[in-house]
Amino acid sequence: MEPVPLRIPCILAAAAAVALAAPPRLSPHELSGFLKMISASVGEANRNKIDCLDDRLASDLKKEGVAIDPSARVGYAESLVQVRTFAAVDKLVVCSDKSLLKDGAALAVVKEGGKPTLYLSGANLRKAKEAGITLSDTVVKIAQVVD
Repeated sequence: MEPVPLRIPCILAAAAAVALAAPPRLSPHELSGFLKMISASVGEANRNKIDCLDDRLASDLKKEGVAIDPSARVGYAESLVQVRTFAAVDKLVVCSDKSLLKDGAALAVVKEGGKPTLYLSGANLRKAKEAGITLSDTVVKIAQVVD
C-alpha cells in the first residue's frame, strides 16, 4: 500500500477545525419565520416583503407568504458584500452572523444554545430609522442590543 501524503491529513484537519469553529446556523425554514416577523414589523408599505438573494431561503420565505422584492426596505444578507450593498441603499439589513453587525447589519438571527437569538445593533438601527425604517417595539424588546 502507498503511504498517504502528509498534506491530505493536514487538509482534513484544517477543514474539521473550520467546521468546528463555525457557529451553528438556523435552517432556512427556521430563519424564514423570523424574517417574516421582521418584515411584518417595519410598517404597512413594506409588510411581508424582503430582498433576499439566497434561493433556498427565498423559497421558504415564499411559502411563508413573504414576497421577494428587490425594492423592499428589509434585506437579508449572507455575506459582508451583501451587508454593505444593502446598507448602502438604506435597507434594514438582517443576517444570520452576529459578526456582520459591526459591518452594517442591523439585526442578526443566530442559534445559541440550540435556540434562536436576536441581536440588534443600536447604531445601525438608528441609521435605519434615519432612512425612514422603523422596527416594531416587540422585535426591539426581544433582541439583545449590542454596540
